[in-house]
Amino acid sequence: MNWFEPRVLRSARPFVPSGGERRDEVGKTGDDQAMVQMMCDLVLGEIQAEISRVEKEMERRRQDERRLTNQPDYSWLMDWRLRAKRPLSFRESSEVELLCSKVRAEEWRRLLKEWHTKVRFAESRDEVLDTFRALVDEIATERMRRKCVVQSVDEQQQLEENNAAKDTPAREAKRPRQRPNTARTPMALSAFALYLPDGGDV
Repeated sequence: MNWFEPRVLRSARPFVPSGGERRDEVGKTGDDQAMVQMMCDLVLGEIQAEISRVEKEMERRRQDERRLTNQPDYSWLMDWRLRAKRPLSFRESSEVELLCSKVRAEEWRRLLKEWHTKVRFAESRDEVLDTFRALVDEIATERMRRKCVVQSVDEQQQLEENNAAKDTPAREAKRPRQRPNTARTPMALSAFALYLPDGGDV
């Protein structure tokens, strides 16, 4: 009677190798790690729910095709182990959790929104996982591209500042020296100074 036992989705977190952390994640705090684990559990549950939805839809289409072709359905004779919905394997769970570890806190909103939009068109189990994998890779690639652009701009500004600092002494050396203005300013004579006191002209 073990088929009455519930099939609980088990996390593969203890099986993820601890040495596979990225260098930029070394400085993560305990709160960040707790958030990553929480989001991993949330994503695992949503992926499993989407896989169940896809499998139910595939089963419904199969039954519709048999009904249209008037073919007998012997699926009820199939072993229950084969008919049971297959949960995520440890390999799939570990892959999902490693993908979640690549997502930053400010990127989760966009990731979940786009995944919910695109996963509706998935028609198989693999497409559900491929959709999530593609979105994580896309977000990580865009982040790296923005980081490279920022580094390039910073390096260009630093180069311009260094060149400006080097050119300043050269311009100071080439600038002609001005003669100090120490000469006495000539006096301006008025028209009255052209006449002598005795009435004669100068």
